[in-house]
Amino acid sequence: MRTFHQRLGVVFVDGELWSEQRKFTTRHLRTLGMGTNSMENIINEEVEALIRSLNDKIGQNKENMELELHNLCDISILNTLWAVVAGKRFELEDPRLIKMFKLQHASFRAIDMSGGLLNQMPFLRHVMPERTGYKNLMENTLANYQFLRETLEEHKETHVPGEHNDLIDAFIDEIDGKKDSNFTDEQLLALCQDLFMAGSETTSTTLGFLFEKFLIYQKMQARVQNDIDAVVGRGRLPNLSDRTQLPYLEAIIMETQRLISIAPITVPHRATKDVEIFGHVVPKDTTVLYSIWSIHMEKEHWKDPENFRPERFLNKSGDAVIKDEWFMPFGLGKNKKLLL
Repeated sequence: MRTFHQRLGVVFVDGELWSEQRKFTTRHLRTLGMGTNSMENIINEEVEALIRSLNDKIGQNKENMELELHNLCDISILNTLWAVVAGKRFELEDPRLIKMFKLQHASFRAIDMSGGLLNQMPFLRHVMPERTGYKNLMENTLANYQFLRETLEEHKETHVPGEHNDLIDAFIDEIDGKKDSNFTDEQLLALCQDLFMAGSETTSTTLGFLFEKFLIYQKMQARVQNDIDAVVGRGRLPNLSDRTQLPYLEAIIMETQRLISIAPITVPHRATKDVEIFGHVVPKDTTVLYSIWSIHMEKEHWKDPENFRPERFLNKSGDAVIKDEWFMPFGLGKNKKLLL
């Protein structure tokens, strides 16, 4: 329904369409700097803008100051993704960025990743569109697509074939060069929506819970600050190369992801053929979901899964992170790499 009853995007599709679109997306995200120093520069620019914004807000009201860190981080993360997808960033107070944030925020909360009532009984959208959330979902989806479509039209007016300053530019070349293919305006809009959904809301929500843990466990917060001061200092921003030297912070992030399981049930998968698993036959075209929350809260494996204990992800000396196959905050399969 989020793609108007068409198989579009990259998260909720499968088969050849999924393979083709995933390959295009990962290739061009790497070309545009994802996972490289150039992407780190984009992130650092956004972090510096967020710090300036926080300092300004605190300076305006030093007493009884309340900040919604989740929303502030969400806006900055969305802006970072926008720089990759659309080739530019907004100022944090820009009304267009705030509008996009509100639309994405509302859309994320209107979607039931496990399919939900409407997928089981789609006729209900005609009977009770408001009570089922269908009306709200469609209104947010239409507004989102209109915002993205305006950006696409702006790109088409200035597009130079072969020059890829962002993901939209690269996709326009595919649209122009491959007629009667899966590369269409509608597919591009759905792909952008998937990237924002997968990359912004989940990351900012995880950060929100991470801040909460630091407030609750202040000795832990002090230890992390000491680690960062020792490795990074106060004269520069942290970078990805510091990550291996901050195992305790890494373990805290992992334990937060495990405990909250931000996507408790995975996005739907489809069996593309009959499969037998542990003596059970899963027929072709069966919708398959699995519970990440159940895996992350399995008592036999984790011993005390209900407790917040970052040390479970550290070796005995505490200087290295332990890999655990039961830890899967982004699910399993090739789609998880697109979400990382």
